[in-house]
Amino acid sequence: MESESFDNILDNIVKDNKIYRFVFQLEKTNIDDDRKKLKVILDKLQGIKTDVSNKMMKLYSRMEDATYNRKWYKLKSDQKKEKIKEFMNTIKIKNKKKIENKLFELIDTKKLKDKDIEFESGKIKCIKILDTI
Repeated sequence: MESESFDNILDNIVKDNKIYRFVFQLEKTNIDDDRKKLKVILDKLQGIKTDVSNKMMKLYSRMEDATYNRKWYKLKSDQKKEKIKEFMNTIKIKNKKKIENKLFELIDTKKLKDKDIEFESGKIKCIKILDTI
């Protein structure tokens, strides 16, 4: 899968370079027949580029989902912070920003225990220590 994504990225770079080259030629030429041919080529290349971009976005989305579907204790600090931000945006609570910052501090100091977070299917279900912060 890693080589597939690398191949897609490489193909995308090559196509971007071709598009750039033909756009440059289109801007410099004054011959109508050449301009028509260049426009046809650009339309085809840009259609292919859109397909590649859509495939890359789907692949990226799957990779991101797989990353966050890990267990809470396997997430990196920045990923944990992102999940806490998402969770905090879904609840109504006073001093939301202050609590969020305190949770970030607990993550940074490694004082936030795995048992304090109920994490399932890539989402925080409950933060058990919210009452104590």
